Amino acid sequence: MRGVSEAYFDPDFDALIDRINPPGEVVVDNETCEDCTLVKVDSANRDGILLEMVQVLTDLDLLISKSYISSDGGWLMDVFHVTDQLGNKITDRGMIHSIQQSFTPARKSASPRHHHHHHHQQSEYNSDSACCTCADATTTTTTTTTIEVAAADRPGLLSEIAAVLAALGCRVSSCRAWTHNSRAAAVLDVHDRAAAVDPAASPTSSSR
Repeated sequence: MRGVSEAYFDPDFDALIDRINPPGEVVVDNETCEDCTLVKVDSANRDGILLEMVQVLTDLDLLISKSYISSDGGWLMDVFHVTDQLGNKITDRGMIHSIQQSFTPARKSASPRHHHHHHHQQSEYNSDSACCTCADATTTTTTTTTIEVAAADRPGLLSEIAAVLAALGCRVSSCRAWTHNSRAAAVLDVHDRAAAVDPAASPTSSSR
């Protein structure tokens, strides 16, 4: 009987990948933009990581005017345009150090997704009080877009978001929301209203 050989995986491979593209790198850039500071965070792609980043910046009393997110396999690159409460760039060395140190727990606990490789679309949202990112995940039947929104907490905010999505012809299949230090964050899974949806499988959507 012929022996069956299994694929060999070098245990040092993951360490090599980390050396080439170290996870959780934080760069505070004051050179690119004249009116704001760019905070660039390279981290593992896992659920809730973006909301944790927004919470870190909010806890430091920084204002986020714009954000970008892009992904490559199990890694994320997030770029936040931030200023202090007076609208100035972050130049204080102590604050810059605090930004870099505040992301350390998220970097240590993050673990890349090796088994789910979806194509993610880079998106941008420009606002004085909110930041928004989108990512597409295609299944066998429909394409679901996950939208993560962070904004100042106020009455009716979620209703406003739902109204905007409805006007764009989107159906919300699920929504999760949090509040923290007068800030609100929400993760919504949406798809085209024209896509086929089984009402029995989605009672929440059909009730809307």
